[in-house]
Amino acid sequence: MKTIYANNLKAYNYTDTDLELYIDGEKYTSGAKFNQVGNHTVEYRGANGYVSSADFTIEYTYNGNFDYKYQDSTVIDIPNATLYVNGTQVENLTEINSIGNNTITIKGANGYEKTLEIFIAPTLTIENGEVRSEKFEIKKLNATMYLDGVAISEDTIVDTHGAHTLKIEGANGYVQEITFTFDNPNNDYVIMISVLVGLAAAAFVVMIILRKKVL
Repeated sequence: MKTIYANNLKAYNYTDTDLELYIDGEKYTSGAKFNQVGNHTVEYRGANGYVSSADFTIEYTYNGNFDYKYQDSTVIDIPNATLYVNGTQVENLTEINSIGNNTITIKGANGYEKTLEIFIAPTLTIENGEVRSEKFEIKKLNATMYLDGVAISEDTIVDTHGAHTLKIEGANGYVQEITFTFDNPNNDYVIMISVLVGLAAAAFVVMIILRKKVL
């Protein structure tokens, strides 16, 4: 019978000095912590070839959850295993901040392998359908981002009058689109004043030309 230890820790205690304990063929000290992620076999060995064995698995539960959602980023903390994020091998305590769907693969002893799905959600400064009357900044995330079809590579200020579309392309096919409007009433006054100034200047030029012709 196989036992699953979800806390990544197993300690065997035994007092029978006539027996020796081995895990995966290596001699084990009573009471010591054993935390190698994977599939294992424990053996009690005694006199005249006596052997009693059992299989068990050390399995780590990531942050207490499988298939979980995190905001902006999370740190992967799965010691004593080989770790991959989206197919790339990483060290333990690596920060996962790729916006979208991330796959963590855990490989351990004796063919053990487990896959976790972690979703990293973006924190946005604008909501879909929102209307803003003051300029604001769009933060560059760890994703491919487009504002009105133009790729952005750094934090970007939005201060252009009209409708806009922000598109985010993240890990493993994640796509999000946000449409919003920047409608600053002050812009209308600026445009009106600019038009009036332009018309006044044009009228002044016409008056000068006419006056010269009269003279």
